[in-house]
This record gives sequence, structure tokens and C-alpha cells, in this order.
Amino acid sequence: MAVFVDSAGKGEHHELSKPAPGAWRLAWLVMAVATVSWLDRTLIGILIEPIKAEFSFTDTQISLLTGLAFSICYGVGALPIAWLADRMNRALLLAMGVTVWCSLTIGFGFASSFWILFLCRMGVGLGEATAVPCSVSLLSDRFPRTVLPRGLGIFQLGTPIGITLATAGAATLTDWLTRSGTAEQLGMSGWRITFIFAGALGLLLVIPLLLTKDKRAPAPKKTVGEETREGLMAHLYNVRGYIIPLMAGNALFVLFLNGYPQWVVVMFQRVHGWSLQDTGIAFGAVAVSTGILGALAAGWFTPRLSRRMGKDATLRLKVISAIVIAPLAAIGPILPNPWLGLVVLCTPLLFTYGAATLLPGAIVNASPSWLRARFIAINVFLGSLIGGGLGALFFATITDYVFRDEQMVAYSLCLGTLIIYAAVIPLWLLASRRYHAAIHRADEVERAAGRPSHDDGLEADTPVVEKP
Repeated sequence: MAVFVDSAGKGEHHELSKPAPGAWRLAWLVMAVATVSWLDRTLIGILIEPIKAEFSFTDTQISLLTGLAFSICYGVGALPIAWLADRMNRALLLAMGVTVWCSLTIGFGFASSFWILFLCRMGVGLGEATAVPCSVSLLSDRFPRTVLPRGLGIFQLGTPIGITLATAGAATLTDWLTRSGTAEQLGMSGWRITFIFAGALGLLLVIPLLLTKDKRAPAPKKTVGEETREGLMAHLYNVRGYIIPLMAGNALFVLFLNGYPQWVVVMFQRVHGWSLQDTGIAFGAVAVSTGILGALAAGWFTPRLSRRMGKDATLRLKVISAIVIAPLAAIGPILPNPWLGLVVLCTPLLFTYGAATLLPGAIVNASPSWLRARFIAINVFLGSLIGGGLGALFFATITDYVFRDEQMVAYSLCLGTLIIYAAVIPLWLLASRRYHAAIHRADEVERAAGRPSHDDGLEADTPVVEKP
């Protein structure tokens, strides 16, 4: 149970609000949603080679399917969806999103041309645009700031689990369907059956979401921070010194997060001659182990570190993670021994998933409760346009137009990583110096609107545990 020292300094212990009833169940449910989301969006990256072979696509065409087609609707759609999430039943909105993206994942398995594939990926992006704003907004109303990192840590488990289901599970299933002759008997390619199966699996979450009650926090008074566009823009302006470098760094981080793992999988197949199944199992094992450990460590230890390091611990940990990721992620792909390279990649992947867990909390901490979904959506929008839309294309462009040899994909990963983190590190460092002022402003707006802030009752200089 969380405690704090009263302003008189007498050491008296007071209970801070505990998670609302059903909070942990909700955390596991949205984790399942995140798992399906990452499974469906990652499948195409893992199955690049069989898709490319069937349609004779170039790397650039594949990158457009994996990146731009998805990100156009994922980023742009997040903004109006977040506006709805701040006003309507978020669980219902999330259920609708799951239905859309899973249905179109199934449709992807039946597509017969580049443009049909492109449209299906756009629809998947639109559906998945509901996932992060609705999930984070729901969790932030159920968990107080002191324990929200743990709720978000559970939510973020969906990322490594979903990626692992794609890299190991989907790759193995596709390989088995092809080698056993089952795909031929069904008259479809193995990768098509895998997409259909993954989409159908996600539809199982619709009923639990429809049965989930949306316990929204009480609406604030309309004197300050009113739910209007002006209220949103005014608060963005007031925290601009923090939010601009933070979201810019986040967008570039998403560029790495979306592009790097996809092309690492391809690198093991092209450069080292690994089969799709072997690559999926090996990289999947690394992804799930480092992902789970990174997400849980960030969620569970950030509150304790915040007590020692102060309010800006969340951002300082992000900076440390970036400094660790950059050199190791650059070196791993170019090592001549693939197994040594895979071992080296464990550390940057661990810190990557940890940093990803810290992203949403660092944003919602700087926003009043009635603007959280929209703050998250703005970050999703920027991350999608820059990270999602250009992530796969960024590394592919280096391969196609800098090295002009698809066998040089490992060096593309090295060069691309160094370029990205040369910008991410100073941006996050700048944001970390302005974090305290941003969350203080958010708390002031909450109090002025007639709602208790997360810090009520705490002495001004008492460290407060942050959301990741």
C-alpha cells in the first residue's frame, strides 16, 4: 500500500487511493487487445518473403504495405477516435475497433493485388487506432499515478507477446502449412491461412470488451480546461517546452521500433540463410523474453526509482535506455556470427521494451484527465506518420538507394540506428529537464477544475511516483 509523509514532516502514513475494483482485470484484458493488435500489425513484416515471392513485390512496395498503408489511418484516425474516447463508452469503442481490424486482417488473407492489400492494411490501421488511446485512458481512470506504471506494464506485455506470436507462432504455422501440403490442399498459400487465423483469433475479444463497464472519472467543471478544442490547445501551449521534444523523440523512437525488428528478421534470412521457421523461433524467443522482462521491470521498478530519483525519473530512465540501445543495436546486425549477433541484440531489445512501457505514462502525466486520450492520440498520430509510415521504409531506402544491395541490409540497420538515436537522445534529455513543471501544471489545472489532483496531500518537494 502506497504511503506518503504529511506536510508537517511527522512521518504519519496516509493511504493513497488504490486501484479501482476491476482495475487489474481490465489491465489483463487490454493486454490481450494489445497482443492481438501487435500480432496483426506484425504479421506482414514476418511474412515478407513469401508475400514478396507470390506477388513479385520490391522492398519498397513491401515497405509501403507494412508502413505507410497502415500508418495513414492509424495516425490520422487516432485523433477523431480519441475525441470520441473522451466522450463516449471507451470499452464499446475499443470493441468496435477490434472488430474492424480483425475482420480486415482476415480480408488481407483473401487479397489478390497490391492495392487490395493496401486498402486492407489501411483498414487495419483505422481499427487499431482505437487501441492505445482507449486502453491508456481506461487504465488511467482505474489506477492512481503511484501504481499506474504497473497497470501500463501489464498492458505493454501485449507488445512482446504479440510480436512473438507473429515471429515464432505465425512463422512456424506458415512453414508447417506449406511443407505439409495443407495449404495446397486448401488451395491457398500458407501465409494467407495464417492471416485468416490471426484475424479470427482476435474477434474472440469482442464479447469481453462489450461486457466491460466504462467507469469514467467525473466530468470537471467548465471553468477551466473545458472540453473544447481551445482547452486542448491551451494546455498544449502551456506545456509546449516539455511536450514538443518528448513527442518528437517518441516519434523517432517509434521509427526504430517499427522498422528495426522487421528488417532484423529479414536480415537473418538474407544474410545468414536462416529459414523462416528458424528465424521466427530464434527471434521470437528473444523478443518474448526481453519484452516481458523489460515491460515488467519498467512497470514495477519505476515507482521505486521515482522515490529516489525524483519526479523526472521516468524521462531520465528513457534517456539511459536510449544510450544503451544505440551502440548495441548498431553492432548486433553486422557481427559475422548470427548467434553472437542475436545474443548482443538481447540487451537493446530489453531496454527498447522498457522504454516503450514508459511512453504513455510520460504523456498522460502532463495532461488533465479529460484530455488524456487526445494527448495520447497526438503522440500516436506523430508516431504513426513518422515512425509507422517511415519506419520500414527508412531502413529499406538505405538498403535500396545508399548501399544498392539487398544483402547489405545489416549495414542499413547499423547506419539507420545511429542516425535515429543521434536525435532521440538529446530530445528526451531536453524533455526530462522540463518534466516536473509539466506535471505540476497538469495538477494545477485538475485542482482549478474542481477535481483532486494525484498529488493532493503531498508536500511540494516530496517525490511522486510517475506513470511510465
